[in-house]
Amino acid sequence: MYSNEIKNLTDSQLLKRTEELAREERRIQLDFIHHLCEIKRRQLHLSQGFESLFTYLTQGLGYDEGVAYRRIRAMELIQEMPEAEKALEQGRMTLTTLRSFSLF
Repeated sequence: MYSNEIKNLTDSQLLKRTEELAREERRIQLDFIHHLCEIKRRQLHLSQGFESLFTYLTQGLGYDEGVAYRRIRAMELIQEMPEAEKALEQGRMTLTTLRSFSLF
């Protein structure tokens, strides 16, 4: 359950804090994707005993296969189309909607 602190917020405080958290969540998500880009570039998943970045995410970090796929797909798309990063950052797109774009 969530804390009493949240229950004690006024409606406007709750809405404002939720908006702030949504922005922070998108920032963290992008930061995570940037970290994945660097892990892939350095091939660190291999040095950790994982044959692929996907395996690192699923077995090493415990992500569900679908979640891992969406993050890898977002990473690839952001590298190919920098404007996708801005759309993700601004909340105009999600990891789920990014996967529908083709790199070809």
